[in-house]
Amino acid sequence: MKKIIIAIILLLAPFFASASIDKNLSYGMKNDSDVMELQEFLTVDGCYNGLTRGNFLSLTLKGVKCFQTKHHDEISALAGYFIKSSGFVGSGTRTFINQKLEEELADSNAEAAQEGTTPCTPYWQCSNWSTCIGSQQTRSCTDSNNCNVITGKPSETQGCTITCSPSWQCNSWSTCLNSVQTRTCSDTNSCGVANGEPSETRVCANACTPNWRCFSWGFCTNSQQTRTCSDSNSCGVTVGKPVEIQSCCISNWQCGTWNGCANSQQTRTCTDSNNCGVTTGKPTELQSCVIGALYIATDPTSPRSDFIIGGDTVILGVFKLTATSVESLDVDDITFSVVGGNSVETYYLYNSTTLLGSAASGIAPKFNLANGILTVPANGYVRVTLNAKLAKENIVNNTTITASLDAYPAVNTTGLSSGGKVDSSNRTAIASGMDLYKTKPTFAVNPSCHPYNNPLIPSSAELIAIFDVTANANGDVTFEKDICKLVFNVYRSQGDYDGVANTWLLKDSNGNILDTASVADNDETVTFDFTNAALTVSAGTTKSLFIYADTTELEDGGDAIQLILNGWDPNNITWSINNDGQLYHDADKIFPGYSDIVFPRYYR
Repeated sequence: MKKIIIAIILLLAPFFASASIDKNLSYGMKNDSDVMELQEFLTVDGCYNGLTRGNFLSLTLKGVKCFQTKHHDEISALAGYFIKSSGFVGSGTRTFINQKLEEELADSNAEAAQEGTTPCTPYWQCSNWSTCIGSQQTRSCTDSNNCNVITGKPSETQGCTITCSPSWQCNSWSTCLNSVQTRTCSDTNSCGVANGEPSETRVCANACTPNWRCFSWGFCTNSQQTRTCSDSNSCGVTVGKPVEIQSCCISNWQCGTWNGCANSQQTRTCTDSNNCGVTTGKPTELQSCVIGALYIATDPTSPRSDFIIGGDTVILGVFKLTATSVESLDVDDITFSVVGGNSVETYYLYNSTTLLGSAASGIAPKFNLANGILTVPANGYVRVTLNAKLAKENIVNNTTITASLDAYPAVNTTGLSSGGKVDSSNRTAIASGMDLYKTKPTFAVNPSCHPYNNPLIPSSAELIAIFDVTANANGDVTFEKDICKLVFNVYRSQGDYDGVANTWLLKDSNGNILDTASVADNDETVTFDFTNAALTVSAGTTKSLFIYADTTELEDGGDAIQLILNGWDPNNITWSINNDGQLYHDADKIFPGYSDIVFPRYYR
């Protein structure tokens, strides 16, 4: 009849029974049902792993603090004030716990309703309490309805008083050895306590104590060693006699190759293939070593400062890597520092004509080299050349690009003999700076000028020089009015002087006067600054310029005059690009190495 009533109740119950904590809880409470409910809740939440006996002690206090820290914001929001993780279960924490219990219950009921099943009420069945051990008993409680909740679960631990009486039984005392006898005692009732346990050692009177002395172990034969042990007191017993036979092993040491040399030392690993477990005869695993050295420098063949034009591929520098006589060095990687490197599209590294690798744009291109690609011979050197494919668009005129190999760790190598890592010395190698332009002017003597001595005719406007100006294909070269200039050196031999300045003219091919210069008899230079008109040389074209001098005073035999344009002073030529209003002064790069163009000499 009882089973029928229970089944009816299960079918009619719309909701699960719910537990709640109805009062504040604090440290020191014992045997309290709300504390037990709290311990079960904290166990599910993951903040408590102790016994659920209703005692609010240190583990429970720690679990509450964990829970309050874990859910601090939620509890504070519900309480209306910021709580402290104190371990005290006040109204705020208690309300939040009860709310979580209600939510768990509501979720379970909702899940049951969705599945169209009858709500489940746990039916707890517990085993008998275990024997009292250490003042504690345990049992196991399971829900025969398998509701998968812990609501209402009975406690599975409780305190107890020991009711088991040990029954101690001991074996016989051992032989008296070194004035001590021993025995073993056990409790046949297995009470798990030490109450009344008899002593297992006692002092005894010993008539004779053996004094065992053994010879050294003999050689290992057939995996065995023997020795002889004897009692110098001749007690006539074998108690405590050391073993006289043992297994043995002959080591078979095998060593790996030496590692690379580091801090003047090399290491290797040696193992015993027979696993004898001894170090006898083990070869050394550490030895001193010497590694080579690497030095870097800018090679004499590295180009001097020069113009470089956007879109071109140019040499930024040639560098020399030298090894000492100790060993040859295999180059692992090379990292350059390049000022202005963001104007480079791609870098290329060469050893002579052999391409070693490429690197993307940037100020620190790095080249990782496979083993054997580049080796610096002992007491020898190799040259590496850094080329650059320059950007063509969005470049800044007169940008200086300078490549260098900085001190450590610009070049990293491996010694082929020592295996050690060898980096570059603390010396920095710097190549000459290259000036990047979108375009540049080129000057040359016009072919129509006679290359040899020309007759000098006294005149107020005698043509003494014709020269061509060519603009690179990437942009126009402009000699802007009043701000750009050309400075020529004047060499002449003149018999007499009247002290009056003469007028010189600079004309274009159409006869237009670009500038008029006043030149005294003893002036060594003439400057044309385009006072009358500007001159633009379009990209990829050439224009001719004509210089007319007043030669009326050069009427004596032996008089002569000659013009030279050079880059001894960077300001001898100033120009702009695409009428950008910027002045560029790089005559020394237009005529590198003190080169120049010399116009024909005119003689009287």
